[in-house]
Amino acid sequence: MKKAPRKIRITQAHVERVQTKDATFIVWDTEIKGFGLRVTPTGRKSYVLKYRLGTGRSAQVRKPTLGPHPEMLCGAAREMAAKWKLDAYAGNDPSKERQDTRSGMTMGELWDRHRTMHVDVKLKPRSAKEAVDQWERLIKPRLGRDRVQDIGAVEVQRLHAALSATPYQANRVLALLSILFNNAERWGLRIQGSNPCRYIERYPERPRERALNSDEVRRLMDAVDHYAVVHEKLADVVRLALLTGMRQSEILSLAYSDVDFINSTIRLKDSKTGPRSVFVGQQALSLISHRMDDASSQWVFPGKTNDAAMSCLPKMWRKIRKRAGLDDVRFHDLRHTFATVGARSGISGPMLQKLLGHAQIATTERYLHLNGAELTKAADETARALFEMH
Repeated sequence: MKKAPRKIRITQAHVERVQTKDATFIVWDTEIKGFGLRVTPTGRKSYVLKYRLGTGRSAQVRKPTLGPHPEMLCGAAREMAAKWKLDAYAGNDPSKERQDTRSGMTMGELWDRHRTMHVDVKLKPRSAKEAVDQWERLIKPRLGRDRVQDIGAVEVQRLHAALSATPYQANRVLALLSILFNNAERWGLRIQGSNPCRYIERYPERPRERALNSDEVRRLMDAVDHYAVVHEKLADVVRLALLTGMRQSEILSLAYSDVDFINSTIRLKDSKTGPRSVFVGQQALSLISHRMDDASSQWVFPGKTNDAAMSCLPKMWRKIRKRAGLDDVRFHDLRHTFATVGARSGISGPMLQKLLGHAQIATTERYLHLNGAELTKAADETARALFEMH
């Protein structure tokens, strides 16, 4: 057997192919002094770092384990070793600091830090609300009190399996946990490359898109008309969704100042894909204009007070669906209905992409120029087709 070198520039390829011996040995790195790969007779491999604290006779030698292979990648181990060497040179003991930090922090404390540094400052309100809901309802009751360093793949797999009845939700929880553990590594609370979510397989997700057929549109609009007497605002929300294909959040946050009646557009300052203009037909503009006649708020659909827009759909939306026999219909399905009816009316795919404000519209515009008149006409034709169903 070829004798393993005692010093080499340690790379991922070298770590993969190094052979075991009858006794534990360490291969030291030629670039970062004290950085090494420890190999046991059983084949276990781990990264170590040897460094000194202090000087002279009072100096102390530390040789902590940075992390195991293959959970920790070689590149991550090298970065960690270089950082720890600098910390030790400054008089700090990085291995003790890591041990002290990791020994006490719980998942709940990790979430608090993640929420302060990421959720509350980087996510859009709707995404932030979803993340908080996932944590409070699904993750916190099971893992909130556990220590960050104690969570392994078994615990995450158990939580993921408990949500198997709702695959979409289970996968979103797994994604949130993965972000949390990535941050834990970034903040030195876990070993680099030890994210326990890495090898857990996501559940297949059936497409949730649903478009209403002509009979279902008729039943829905009959139910909307029935309840319009007691909740005209919600009735107009549903009507505007069918007339424009706008997202729920875009409709509820709509201000009168966003509407350009001259150019038949609604200019959204923010949406899922950023600022965009929605080209709308005359029926949608008439609906908004009618609401403006006796408006006492800047919002087309004000909330409980005129100072704020609606934040969510009222419970009556469920009553409307129940009366129409459409309990399985989500509000977002109205957007799919707008797109489907538009396509059946002969509107091209690229034009529908523009009307709906899909993220990939830039690709479409490379080979097709769409002007406002064409889009307004397309919106009118779709709205007319929808209301002919009614």
